[in-house]
Amino acid sequence: MKKSNTLENERNQLAIERTKYAEERTNLAYIRTGFSIMIAGIFFTGFFGEGIYHYIGYGIIFIGILFSLYGILSHRKSTEILRRIEEKFKKVK
Repeated sequence: MKKSNTLENERNQLAIERTKYAEERTNLAYIRTGFSIMIAGIFFTGFFGEGIYHYIGYGIIFIGILFSLYGILSHRKSTEILRRIEEKFKKVK
């Protein structure tokens, strides 16, 4: 019975680690996408001197900043949740 319990604990720990890595990949993708959108906005503002495209570029930069902030804030929130789950799991152990 003890061997089965140890195996179950090891599987749970591995599941927590997989979840952490998946969460990191997802949030890094949001941040990477935000930076790419910001670069596109900088291109719009730099390539088109004045006019409507110049202001569209500023809007695109703002959207990129929002994507990056969402990725950062989501990472903080999910890291805290995963930390609580891991602490709870260690107490049950």
